[in-house]
Amino acid sequence: MILNASPLIIFGRLNNILLLKRLFGELIVAPEVYREVVISGKKGNAPDAPIIESHISKKEIVVISPSTEYAQKSKSINEVFGIDYGESETIALALQRREKKLVIDEMLAREAAKAHGLEPLGSLGVLALAKRRKLLSVEQVKALVAEMSRHGFRLSPEVLMKFWNSLER
Repeated sequence: MILNASPLIIFGRLNNILLLKRLFGELIVAPEVYREVVISGKKGNAPDAPIIESHISKKEIVVISPSTEYAQKSKSINEVFGIDYGESETIALALQRREKKLVIDEMLAREAAKAHGLEPLGSLGVLALAKRRKLLSVEQVKALVAEMSRHGFRLSPEVLMKFWNSLER
């Protein structure tokens, strides 16, 4: 599964990268996501940066560069949709690898992914999937969402209501 920065940071701060590994097997990030999360994160003393770097050094997360063709596609996506390079490189990498799904949170980036025929899954969607696959209980999901909020991740009331309603099905 190809991951963008925000979900990687969230699950890094939750110290729950292994949940992603259990759900998706191979975890892949684009070089720009690596730079944003690990390199810039370490400079800013982000608590998730060393955790994520450790998973990369153990090859539990793999950094893969897009080909020249898809690097150009990334630039095009960036310009057309006005999203950051990490997001556009994540989408381009998913297209290059013919992945149908990717994990990406930002609304505009999700729309760009959909416009390219991809099915974006957000961090809350990852938790819902883990619950459906019985990797997490409802109580564990509630605790993780509360911890996400404590770490400063913004979740709109509308998105949360939709999430909680879907979780109970």
